[in-house]
Amino acid sequence: MQERQTGLLKSLAGAAVVALLCGEAFAENPQAGLCTGGYCAWGIIKSKAKIKEEKGASLYKLDVLAGSSEHKEGQYPDKYDPKINIEWNKKSHPVYIFCYDKLPVVIVDNKPVVINFQELPHSSESDAAVYVEICYGFTDSSWASEGFAAKHDLEKPTVADVNIKNPLELFKYVK
Repeated sequence: MQERQTGLLKSLAGAAVVALLCGEAFAENPQAGLCTGGYCAWGIIKSKAKIKEEKGASLYKLDVLAGSSEHKEGQYPDKYDPKINIEWNKKSHPVYIFCYDKLPVVIVDNKPVVINFQELPHSSESDAAVYVEICYGFTDSSWASEGFAAKHDLEKPTVADVNIKNPLELFKYVK
C-alpha cells in the first residue's frame, strides 16, 4: 500500500489544494484526488507558504499529508466520508508550485512537471488543478473548460522539461 500511496501523491495534490482555500475545513476533511485501479488518493494540506516572488513568477511550498483508500473498480467516492478507510502516510510531503505563465510547474517528490495547458494530457490534470488552484484561486473544475489557456494568456511552455536540483532554480527561466 505504501508504494501505491507514493505513486498517487502526485495526483492527490490537486484535489487536496481545494481544501486549503476553504479555511479551516481542510484540517477536518480530506480531499479526494485521482481514483484509478481500485484506489483513491487523499490529501490534507498542512501548510502553504510563498517562498519567492520575482518578475511575475511566484514559488509556493505546500505541505501535504497523503493517503489512499481501496475501492471496487469504478465505485469511487467523489468526496470525503468518515466511513472511508483511508491509510495515511506517516509523514507529509512537500509540493512546490511555480506560478509563471510561460512555465507552469508542479514539483512532487522532487520531480518537476511542466504543465502544457494548450495540450493537457489526462495524466497531468491533477498537476494542472493544483497549479490553477494556487496560482488563480479556482476552487472547482470550471477552469478545465475550453479557452482557459487563452483567457489567462497561458502560452505553450517555453521548455518541455526542466532539470533542476532545487525549486528556486526555476527562477532562472524567468525573463
